[in-house]
Amino acid sequence: MSIYTSALVLAWVAIAVLAFAMAGLLRQVHALTASRTPVPGLGLSAGEAAPSWSESGGPPARDTVALFVDIGCGSCERVLRAADRLAAEQDGRLDFIAFFRGEANGFSPSRLEVVADARSVFDRYKVPVTPFAVIVDNRGRVAEATALGSESALGDLVGKALNTGGNHAADNR
Repeated sequence: MSIYTSALVLAWVAIAVLAFAMAGLLRQVHALTASRTPVPGLGLSAGEAAPSWSESGGPPARDTVALFVDIGCGSCERVLRAADRLAAEQDGRLDFIAFFRGEANGFSPSRLEVVADARSVFDRYKVPVTPFAVIVDNRGRVAEATALGSESALGDLVGKALNTGGNHAADNR
């Protein structure tokens, strides 16, 4: 056998080995994706009944913006300052409440209700990240639930709540 023939046979053997390896990898990828269990959604969906956060258990008197925050989170602090400002600007048409997973560390806004050590509320609302906001309408339904990356996202959410005037997505179900 010449060197040329040996190289050609070796090349075909290498191609066959690579093809079998690729087929094995593809089979494993298909097996992994087929047996993947779906991850339940994080956060509540619009229209769902909102879990109670107070002892009375009834729906809020007005549409309420519930903020879920942590101390030491830079964007949480900015969102809290923006929420206090927005609460002052919207003339009491919405209530604002801030839930802290742990201590509030002296955070005392003028227009937000503050609830410290609210781990159970975080769990009931399935809060995936902080800052997170949930708008609960006066019927006790979730109108919107979303993660907040900035103060402008909170402003957009509050603006949407004010513009719908109680006619949230939950009403259209």
